[in-house]
Amino acid sequence: MNEQKIEENNDSQTKVAKQTQEILVPVVLAATFKVKPEKRELFVKLATAALKPTRSEPGCISYSFYEKYNVPNTFLYFEEWKSRKAIAEHIKKPYVQDIIDRFDEILEDDPDIKIYDIDRVTKGL
Repeated sequence: MNEQKIEENNDSQTKVAKQTQEILVPVVLAATFKVKPEKRELFVKLATAALKPTRSEPGCISYSFYEKYNVPNTFLYFEEWKSRKAIAEHIKKPYVQDIIDRFDEILEDDPDIKIYDIDRVTKGL
């Protein structure tokens, strides 16, 4: 009976392994911005304007921002980049500088930005 359980477990592990796939994502940037309530519309306008050109950058894998649920005017960015160099090039773009140059005007506090160097990402279980 133990042998059958082991075989069943191995079959389950094989199924999970077949569903798992490695993806190359060397750098992830996660950021939180707390926006002044009266500057919310301006922030959303600038951030939205940057979406399409950013996603077209050669080093960009994915780029999204969201308003935090139940925390008005708090925005989360989740970005995947091919390299830190790609992020450095991104920061120089005029549509990014438009936001950065207005941080003092738009943000209530300093942004919380974290960059993670990723060795490997596995999709699936």
